[in-house]
Amino acid sequence: MTVNILRLPIFWVLVFATLMVGVDAASSLTDVSVSGRFVWVTLFLSSGCALVGIGGNLFLRVGTTLNPLHPEQTTHLVTGGLYAVTRNPMYLGFLCWLLAVALFTSDALNFVLLPVFVLLVNKRYIVPEERALENLFGNDFVVYKENVRRWL
Repeated sequence: MTVNILRLPIFWVLVFATLMVGVDAASSLTDVSVSGRFVWVTLFLSSGCALVGIGGNLFLRVGTTLNPLHPEQTTHLVTGGLYAVTRNPMYLGFLCWLLAVALFTSDALNFVLLPVFVLLVNKRYIVPEERALENLFGNDFVVYKENVRRWL
């Protein structure tokens, strides 16, 4: 089975990161000063890596799909570890990466792009995934959804 990279969430992370670098290069009028910028960049970049890595590893350990394009292929409802705190740790990790890019560029316009990314991910990935999970796991997913926030 081939996967079209242009349909995966990581594609959108790369698009938004590239857009942020372009916005920063195009104008210095919207630059902002961020105290401790490199500390924050490092914190969000490493947090994003941890969220994506740990979240993905939990899926792999139970043998379920990581492919967000086919949530109907999910074989296990993962509710432990990070998934006991947030329903979407990998998407939260992607947002952390973009926040790191926004902080690195220190351009105010890039911070406006973050909610656009969240809206896109919610509409294109999270809502369809949650619909599929509810169809697959029924009340187990409903209870999980009532007890664990998205954070995205």
